[in-house]
Amino acid sequence: MSTVFVQSGGSVTIPCFYSNMYQHQEKYWCNGSDWSSCTPIVRTNSPKKSAEVSIRDDPGQRLFTVIMNNLKIVDSGYYWCGVEIIGGSAVGTRVSLSVTEGVFTLNTVTVERGGSVTIPCFYDNKYRQYVKYWCKGSDLSSCTPIIRTDSPKMKDEVSITNDPAKQVFNVTMNNLTAVDSGYYWCGVETNRSSAVGTRVYLSVTEGWIIEKQSLFLYVGLGLSVLLLIIIIIITWKVCDKHKKKRAMNQNPGSTELTLNPEHEFAVIDRTGIIKGDPLEQQVSSRCSSHHSVVSSSKSVVYSSFTLKHIEGPP
Repeated sequence: MSTVFVQSGGSVTIPCFYSNMYQHQEKYWCNGSDWSSCTPIVRTNSPKKSAEVSIRDDPGQRLFTVIMNNLKIVDSGYYWCGVEIIGGSAVGTRVSLSVTEGVFTLNTVTVERGGSVTIPCFYDNKYRQYVKYWCKGSDLSSCTPIIRTDSPKMKDEVSITNDPAKQVFNVTMNNLTAVDSGYYWCGVETNRSSAVGTRVYLSVTEGWIIEKQSLFLYVGLGLSVLLLIIIIIITWKVCDKHKKKRAMNQNPGSTELTLNPEHEFAVIDRTGIIKGDPLEQQVSSRCSSHHSVVSSSKSVVYSSFTLKHIEGPP
C-alpha cells in the first residue's frame, strides 16, 4: 500500500501499474477499505469525469492514471487501482489518500551523512501572512524551535525561506550527521499560543558512496604500488643481465670448455693462466666480473681424448 498526501483544494495524479496479461482488461478506480466491496468512481470503459475524477489507460506503458481535482478533507480514505478480469473477479492495489488542511510535507526524508537536504513545507492560502518555523521533537506543542521566518538567518547549518506566492516555505539543512536524525515539524504560528503543522522524519544514514570511493582509492593505491614493484624488478633484472654480459665481453681470461661431438676432443683456453700464480687466481670464472683482466699472451693447450664404452663382466 502507498500513501499520498495532498493539500486541501489541490489535485493529485495517481499512477496504477499492471502486468502485461492485463493490457486489454478494463481498469477502474474505487473507494473503500476492501477492493471486493469498494464503490466504483470511474472506469476505463466510461472515462468521462465523475465529480472531478478522470481515468486514462496506456496499455503500451502498462499503466493507467487517475486524476483527482479540488480535493477536500472528506476525500481522505482508501482507494483501489483495480483491474476487472474474466469471470467478474478483479485484482487491485490499495492507495491511502490523505487530504490535509493547513500545512503538509513529506513523511520521511533519507539523507547520507555529510549531505544536505531541502524540505518543502506547503500551507493553505489563509496562512500566508503568519510566521513559519522549523522545530525538532515528537510533538508540535513541545518541539524545540530551530529557525523561523521572522529571523531567517542561517543557524547551525539550517536556513529557511518563504515563498507566499507558491504557498510554501523551504527548510535547508547542511552537513548532516547521525545526531540530526529524528522528528521535525513544519509549523505555522497562528497566534502566540497556538500553531498548526505537519511532522516529518529525517533519517541520516552512513553514505555508501563515500565508503565505495574509499575502497576504490585503497584498491587503486595497492595496484599502483604493485605495478611499481614489478617495474623495479624488471628493470633490475635487465640491468643485471647487461652487466654480466658486459663483464664477460671484457674478460679474456675466462676458461672455456668446448666439446666437439664429431671429433671427440676438447679445447681448453688457458690464456688466463700465469705460471706461478696461486690456483685460485689462475682461472677466471665466466660468471664473475670481479677478477682483473690478465694477459692473453700465454699458450693454449689442446687436449684430445677418446670416449670408449667399457662393458663389465656379464
